[in-house]
Amino acid sequence: MNYKKAIEMIKAGNVSPVYFLNGDDFFIQDYFIKQVEKYFSQGRQIDKVVLIPEVTDYTTILAELSYVSLFAETKLFILRNPMQIKGNNRKELLAYCKSPNQGNCLIIIIDKYDVRSKLINELSRIVGSVNTSPPFPNKMPESVEFLLKQEQLSAEKAAIDSLIELSGDSLYHIFNEINKIKIDLGDKDNLITKDLVLKHAGWDRNYFPWHLLDAVGKREFSTSVHIGEKLLHQGIEISIIISQLTRMFQELYFRHLPGDFHKKDIKKIWLSGQIIERLPNYKRKYKKGDIKPIFRFLRDADKKVKSTGIDERAILIPLLFQITHSYG
Repeated sequence: MNYKKAIEMIKAGNVSPVYFLNGDDFFIQDYFIKQVEKYFSQGRQIDKVVLIPEVTDYTTILAELSYVSLFAETKLFILRNPMQIKGNNRKELLAYCKSPNQGNCLIIIIDKYDVRSKLINELSRIVGSVNTSPPFPNKMPESVEFLLKQEQLSAEKAAIDSLIELSGDSLYHIFNEINKIKIDLGDKDNLITKDLVLKHAGWDRNYFPWHLLDAVGKREFSTSVHIGEKLLHQGIEISIIISQLTRMFQELYFRHLPGDFHKKDIKKIWLSGQIIERLPNYKRKYKKGDIKPIFRFLRDADKKVKSTGIDERAILIPLLFQITHSYG
């Protein structure tokens, strides 16, 4: 389930005693938790407890989860990245998820998206998962419209496009911009125009390595160069970019091998969840024969980084051209 649908259900009064959030967008995680808090805090006391796997006594926690308060007090438990819970403790946690205390709420958060994880698969099967990964660029307008609706605002299409262009590196930045504009609007209006967005623009657009991988995966050379230069300007080392590209093309190469070989011992955990979801699309862009020369391009670029004083831009741009124009 996407986070937007889950939040709408919460606002409609359909709240579950257990949620499982999977994805590493911390703004979406925090926004979701605040909606649950807001629901439970209406007319009653709520006690929020954050559980840290390294220091938590799970026997005590499970007892607290199951405890029924005589004073109608609701406890909201936040359990982050419980991957190291093993043995009987894990069994008891999963058993609780199957038959939870209806008077409390447990939100389990796992940042990493890993289709091979037994715990993630078990939680998804028992509870269902809420996707809290950052939205892909083509889904960003939909996410912006959702945030506007939550704030009882609307916006011109040009205003939404400008918000994404200026602040679209994360929903966190966009939400901050929306709130700044909302304060300026006051009670006068609820329509955001492009002029208002430009008036309040205060962020420089930032990119993450996965944005570059996505552009390369689509064979978009010009976009790749634009994002690659931005990454270098932001201080992302070219060695990190080369490493990420190598991992992605390793995944694509294995997907071209017969059978289910790509499912065995492939470290998808080292790739962003957004990229993992789009690997089938990239596979259609790059044939097996196209990928083999790419490994040589990446190796040669890595050698230049380690053995020469060449400007990083002079290494990256030719590399992106070679990759996006590689046809075996």
